[in-house]
Amino acid sequence: MPVENNKNLTNASSIQKNNTEVNTLLTNELNQFRPMKDISEMMGIMQEPFELSDMKKGTVMGGGYQLEVNTLYRNQSYKNKNFIFDEFTLKNISDEDKQHLYVNNGIYATSKSRLLEMAKHYTEENHYDRYAFANTGEQYNMHSAKFDFFYKGDKLATQTLELNTTDVIRHRKSDLRGFIGYDVDIDNVNAERAKNLVKDINDGVVPTPTMVVVTGTGMHLKYIFTSPMAITSNTVLQKYQTMQGFS
Repeated sequence: MPVENNKNLTNASSIQKNNTEVNTLLTNELNQFRPMKDISEMMGIMQEPFELSDMKKGTVMGGGYQLEVNTLYRNQSYKNKNFIFDEFTLKNISDEDKQHLYVNNGIYATSKSRLLEMAKHYTEENHYDRYAFANTGEQYNMHSAKFDFFYKGDKLATQTLELNTTDVIRHRKSDLRGFIGYDVDIDNVNAERAKNLVKDINDGVVPTPTMVVVTGTGMHLKYIFTSPMAITSNTVLQKYQTMQGFS
C-alpha cells in the first residue's frame, strides 16, 4: 500500500519502501525517462555542458572552475567534506561517503583559480598590464605561488601570493562563480503525489526536467542549462536565488 503521509516516515525501512515505490512509478510511467546506472552517469549528464564552457577551461594558465559535491551527514556535521565533482573523487571516497553525497548546481573557484584571481586583482590594483607565474624554478602549490608582474613588456615586480586556507575547494558563497542548472525541491512525496506529478510532466503542465532525484521523503526536479550561467554581478545572483525560491 502507498504511504499516505511521508511526515510519518520515521525509520530507514519506511523511507526505503517509499523510495522503491516512487522510483518504480517514475520508471514505469514517466515518458522518455529511464533509471540512471549510478552517480557517475549523473555526473556525466551534469558535466557535459560545463566541460565545453570557458568557465571550465579557465585561462591559458589554467585555473578553470569546478563543479562541487559535498557529503551531508545531518547529525554528524564533523564528517561533512567538500570535493571536486569528478571521477577521481568518486573512485577514492569511501562507500559511506557515497551514501551521503549531496550534489548541488554550483560552480566554484578552486584554490588555483582563486590564486589566479588574486594575481589579476593585484595586476589591476597596481596598474600592471600582465602577470605570469614567476620563472624561478621553484615549485608552486595550489595555495601559494610567486607571480611576475609586467608593464609594456617589462617585468616590474615579483610577488608571492598566498591563500589563507589549504582547502582545494570550499562550499562558500564567496567562492561561487556560477550555476549549471537549478532544482525544484518537492517535499513529502509518496506514490500518490508522485503519480500526480508524473501526469503533470507527461501532460506538459510541469516542464520536463533533465533528471529526477528521489531524496528519501521528497524529490528534486533537476533542470540542467545548455550552457552554464556565470555570476557576473550581484543582480545575476539575486535573480538566480529568486528563481530557486531563496528570496
